[in-house]
Amino acid sequence: MADNSDMEAAIQFQKQFCNLIILNLKERFPESGMVSCFKLLAPASFPKAKLQLRTYGLLEIEILASFYGEEKICRDGGKLDALVNIEQLRREFQLFKAQALYEWQDQNARDTWVSIRKIQCKQVNTQI
Repeated sequence: MADNSDMEAAIQFQKQFCNLIILNLKERFPESGMVSCFKLLAPASFPKAKLQLRTYGLLEIEILASFYGEEKICRDGGKLDALVNIEQLRREFQLFKAQALYEWQDQNARDTWVSIRKIQCKQVNTQI
């Protein structure tokens, strides 16, 4: 039987890394509740009634859009451009909800994005 210590160490490292990311996000966005807004990217959190899906996450996407879709002024006076186009974000969020409801209905955010990444990798490999 092979020694699984390398695999166990890798898993421990991944867990510690994820926990540090979560801690850093909570420290960076303590008062805004921005971290909780990302729950809208987990299809498992979608409402069960399809009629409610149309309005699901609109408040959260607006919070994220206002943060990431506006230019920022740095402490040193420099400027950071907006990271997203707000109108495009709103459209793509509606498309994401429709696709996620059918393809990743019971998945959490992590598993959903792993699935999306696999699709992207397949698309890249077929284009090469």
